[in-house]
Amino acid sequence: MDDLQFSIDADMADLAAVTLLVSVRDNDLKGRSSNDLTQLSAVHGDPDSQDEHCLRSKVEDEPGGSEAALSDCRAFIRGKVLDALDGLDANGVPDPAVRTSLPLHLSRRGSIDASLPTYYVRIGQAIHAVQDSFTHTYRTADGMKVTVVLNWVDTVDGPWTSRVTARHTPPSWMSATTPTSCGRRGAGWRPRRRPRSWARRSTRRRQRWRKWRR
Repeated sequence: MDDLQFSIDADMADLAAVTLLVSVRDNDLKGRSSNDLTQLSAVHGDPDSQDEHCLRSKVEDEPGGSEAALSDCRAFIRGKVLDALDGLDANGVPDPAVRTSLPLHLSRRGSIDASLPTYYVRIGQAIHAVQDSFTHTYRTADGMKVTVVLNWVDTVDGPWTSRVTARHTPPSWMSATTPTSCGRRGAGWRPRRRPRSWARRSTRRRQRWRKWRR
């Protein structure tokens, strides 16, 4: 536990809690170091694993892409939860003897394959996707319903052109006359002018900055 790449609280210094923590991180790391940005970009941009992050894949364009991605995300979560049930004993309690191999990168030993309790591994991976279903989506004001699922993989592959924007923007966002549930600009939108007092304050700040630099 002292070899992990992050600190843990004293009340979580046990096998079950640590397994849950490293498994929640597994969707993003896949055995890589949390500091290895080159390797992590390949993990996050993997077109075959966008469901683990509740993101749209390369083929899930709008319209309809958000619904398809959300369905894939649900299937991933349910699948991991079902896998987690294999780690329970006859009484429905997590069995520490039932193990799953999980690749980890440790601070001193580097990359290893850790044998960890199956229940906490699979539940941790499911929890990550649930968390990302909030991070990578727009929702209704009460937070109960997803309205748009975001896309990351096409941003990784190339520039975000107007053609890509059209493929990945829900129809309600493209309409200049229809306000959306995500708070985008709708009909009658006008940019708000800053008051003149703001401009005077900004000018004074620039003058003080120039004087300080001298």
